[in-house]
Amino acid sequence: SGSLALLWSLVPDTPASQMAAFVSSTASDYPSGAPDGFDPFYGNGRIDVKAAYDKMISDLPVQLPVAVAATPADGYLTTLSWTPADGSTVFYAYGCAGGREYVTASTSAQLFLEHGGANTVYVKAFAGDRWSNPTPATIVVNAEYALDPPGSTRLEGVSRYATAAQVSRAAFPGGAPAVVLASGQNWPDALGAAALAGAVKGPLLLTTPGSLSLEARDEIVRLKPTRVFVVGGTAALSSAALATVDSLSEADAVTRVSGADRFATAAKVADTLKAELGSVPGATAYVSSGENYPDALAGAALAAASGRPILLVRRSAVPAATRSALTRLGIRDTVVLGGTSAVSSGVYGSLPSPERVAGADRYATARAVADHGVSRSVLAYTHLGISTGSNFPDALAAGAYMGARGGPLVLVPSSVDAPLRAWLNAKGPSVADQTVFGGPGAVPYALENEIRSALRP
Repeated sequence: SGSLALLWSLVPDTPASQMAAFVSSTASDYPSGAPDGFDPFYGNGRIDVKAAYDKMISDLPVQLPVAVAATPADGYLTTLSWTPADGSTVFYAYGCAGGREYVTASTSAQLFLEHGGANTVYVKAFAGDRWSNPTPATIVVNAEYALDPPGSTRLEGVSRYATAAQVSRAAFPGGAPAVVLASGQNWPDALGAAALAGAVKGPLLLTTPGSLSLEARDEIVRLKPTRVFVVGGTAALSSAALATVDSLSEADAVTRVSGADRFATAAKVADTLKAELGSVPGATAYVSSGENYPDALAGAALAAASGRPILLVRRSAVPAATRSALTRLGIRDTVVLGGTSAVSSGVYGSLPSPERVAGADRYATARAVADHGVSRSVLAYTHLGISTGSNFPDALAAGAYMGARGGPLVLVPSSVDAPLRAWLNAKGPSVADQTVFGGPGAVPYALENEIRSALRP
């Protein structure tokens, strides 16, 4: 039955009766010397996998190549279309030679060309009741640009926890001395965690509150850290889940970093950050709203790269925990992330030597934060991070990753609007590669390609 299942998996839409005929007609008589045909004790005999496979190859049809067409390149983008393929449960794999392969059930798709000049693009058809054709349909499309587009890497998983684990594997393939754990379901406690991850030279992993996520557990085992920092109270990670972390032999020291609320937790993270580094670089702290996440997320890579903490405030008040941390940490300068709708003028004026970095919305603020980091030589545009601005989990892990690479993290809307396009056009010549965080549900492939194209105007 196992051999039959393996053969059937190659052409899953083939009728059961036909599969039974393949294996019964090619079976070896058993025992040796028994008469040909069906035996009441041994059935049709011993299955001969090779003979059955050869019979399938000879009897089942081979998928015919599709006819493919392509529009002239618009920058580095072309639209492919192809004729429908025969068969049941048909899907198509398409791509550009040297680039990523995509899968669709449609008969058209937009594709990003991988370099200037001639690009060979291809389409392969698959069906559940026939053999795939080893020779894809190809066509050559010219991109009339001398400069190749920036490389693009996507770090994604089937969930926010799997995405964070994938980011960790990309950043630390050989292990890490420390790991920072934060909630994947609630953002406030985790906002400053990227800076701590940067300081301890480890990834930021996400977990469920009631139990340690399987993805985080497996990564801790793989990374073999000597220290694990859990950011947030029991609402972020329960005591039972913390005990699971503690039981992992790879984690010799587990430290919970938490306060009475999100503001106090951010202050505790800042204390831990200073203890790790010995001081707060430049006696400067980033200050962001603790009542919404986008501005702090935009500053995550900046904080991770600089070793400076992110402290949280209310729009109209500086909580006591934050005020105390500013004094305790010896902060002389503050950089406020976000406009007056996030941090009021009154709060801004009460902070030590404040400077505001903001834009018209969360996306413009993220770009302004990137520009600020580059202007201060903390970040460089060589490596550009892309994450959705409509949800927080992917950007939490992304901030730590981009901070380690010294590149900014930009939050993007669902499409490239005029302000984003102008910004990408201006920064594009400096960008060597981009990293997209999250799957196509967070950042669609079309948006990824649109951004790459805008980086090479």
